[in-house]
Amino acid sequence: MLVISSNLDDLGVGFSIGIQKRIPVPIILVIASISGLTMALGIGMGVQLLNFIPRGINDLIGALVFLGLGIYFVVNGLRNQENDENRPIKFTLSMAIILGLTLGINSLALGVSAGITGYPLLPTSIAAFLVSFIFLFLGSVFGGALQPILKKSDIISGILLVFLAFAILLTPL
Repeated sequence: MLVISSNLDDLGVGFSIGIQKRIPVPIILVIASISGLTMALGIGMGVQLLNFIPRGINDLIGALVFLGLGIYFVVNGLRNQENDENRPIKFTLSMAIILGLTLGINSLALGVSAGITGYPLLPTSIAAFLVSFIFLFLGSVFGGALQPILKKSDIISGILLVFLAFAILLTPL
């Protein structure tokens, strides 16, 4: 749920761009790599924060962050439904890096919480890369077919984070 939630925007971006044209695979690789790296960086930061957090409270902090981000994504998704724009995008490597960093902010923020709650760095980061790649590729290929659904990607992402938060809170320590 964490990796899917942090990369749902990638699916929406893939679909939005895919309406106009397919995203080249090398560009998708750059963006997905940044997603995996930002997840790894976030988890690494979260693991380091564990040294300063009293034992047993880490799951609570992680769950509260997931819950807060989930609520934020839902509210942001509801707001963004009103502001719908389509602009043609020309892909260059610098544009891919900027887009990758923009999309990677979710992975970084969620990665910190994931590190605090004990998610493993390498498998989670690889999963973030793979899910980002798959979402961007599928979105690019299938373009406008599911665009109305993906306008709600922030809302879906937020709901997944809220479920993840409650799953953490309800799991015995």
